[in-house]
Amino acid sequence: MGILVPDHMGRNVHDIATSLVVVSLALLIAQFTLAADSQVTDTLLEESAITVSTRQRSQISLYEGQIEALETEFGPFHHTLLEPLQGLTALLIDSGDFAKTSRILSRRLQLLHILEGPTSLNQLPVLAELISHDVRLQRWQSVTDRFEYILSLHVQSPGVDTAALLNAMNDVSAWRSAYMFIDVPNNRPEHLDTIREIHWEMITLSETQLGEDSQARIFWLYNYALEQHRQFVFNWSQTSDSLLPKRSSYRREFHGPVAFLREALDIMKHILEITEAMDDLEAEAMAMIYVADFQMLLGAGTATSTYRSAEEKFKEAGIDQQRIEAFFARPEALPVSQFHLSLDAAHKWQNASGYILELGGESAATTHHLGDFIAWNRRAPSARLPALPEAASAASTELIAVQVQFLINANGTSRDAKTDRASPSAVRFKSVAQNAIKAMRFRPKSAQRGGQRIGDVTMNYMSPSER
Repeated sequence: MGILVPDHMGRNVHDIATSLVVVSLALLIAQFTLAADSQVTDTLLEESAITVSTRQRSQISLYEGQIEALETEFGPFHHTLLEPLQGLTALLIDSGDFAKTSRILSRRLQLLHILEGPTSLNQLPVLAELISHDVRLQRWQSVTDRFEYILSLHVQSPGVDTAALLNAMNDVSAWRSAYMFIDVPNNRPEHLDTIREIHWEMITLSETQLGEDSQARIFWLYNYALEQHRQFVFNWSQTSDSLLPKRSSYRREFHGPVAFLREALDIMKHILEITEAMDDLEAEAMAMIYVADFQMLLGAGTATSTYRSAEEKFKEAGIDQQRIEAFFARPEALPVSQFHLSLDAAHKWQNASGYILELGGESAATTHHLGDFIAWNRRAPSARLPALPEAASAASTELIAVQVQFLINANGTSRDAKTDRASPSAVRFKSVAQNAIKAMRFRPKSAQRGGQRIGDVTMNYMSPSER
């Protein structure tokens, strides 16, 4: 006996069943449509890739034909070959034919040697392309050799510009700073010795060519001080069980890793002497701040009084009190990566580096985001990675990053470091970042009152991934 269903219920059931059928059909049609669209998209992408590949092969053939015609008319070593060889290089890189790219780049360099001599500076652009290509193929020793060859070209070239020579020396140092962690660990002492030697030669050259007390020398002196800090951090981490030196550690005699910081402080004092002769009170006050920064890194009790003296010097220079307070309201990880001769320049550099200061209202706290900190390496986690030369910049693109939240004490140390966000691949990196923050020193807030405790501080901490 069938079950009797009232008419209105029967209609509802019929309507629901009909709706389900319609929805199912719609979903089925949508799936077919999506599948068809996906097939169309894949076909279009495949056709597009084929079109691009065909066009590239056609352009490569045109360049090769042009090169062959020039070789037939002028021979294999004529200067007219340089331009088409350069165009062919770019096409080969785009097409992914790196083996042929290597041969063409080598030929361009050889051609310049023949046409202009092996010491011609006109080969520098080709050498930069070769370095980028070596980085692409991870031929690290070749990158090192090419940077050193570029330096030798500058040394051998008569009348070379001093700034160009110093930049070439700095490129070798900066590259070795990255390469020492890619190379086998046993070679690290050699890299460190070479880096120290290069930086000493740089400040010596700047003294003889620019003058001992030249303003143009400040950049190179500060660069030397930054390198001394990196050397300190690395050597300390290798010789101590703790990343964070105790205050008593700084009172040892002038030996060991602390010697690097003491030498850096002496350099900062010399920069202060240079600014004192510039008849620029604001520049002099800025130099005092950097002296205090390195005193802070050394754990010296004189840092607070030096910050106060800098504030007084700003007032003497006629700087508005509000601008002075706004500057000292911003803590920074020490040492900062650039030297500035004015408050405005320092402020603009902070903003460009991602520094964000959000002033809280009556109930909200003021927050400080210190921007990005790219560490030298996990073995020197509280030292900044030096800026790599443009040609080798791709070697440092693989970075692990976490955001760290912490407090800064009145004495410039940190506490309660914790990571807020991290990608799944960076979970193990959290403790590295937290320990690095603990080992850092920060320029304290409000020097006039001897420093203040700051809460709600964040920083993006990044480090090259382990190879």
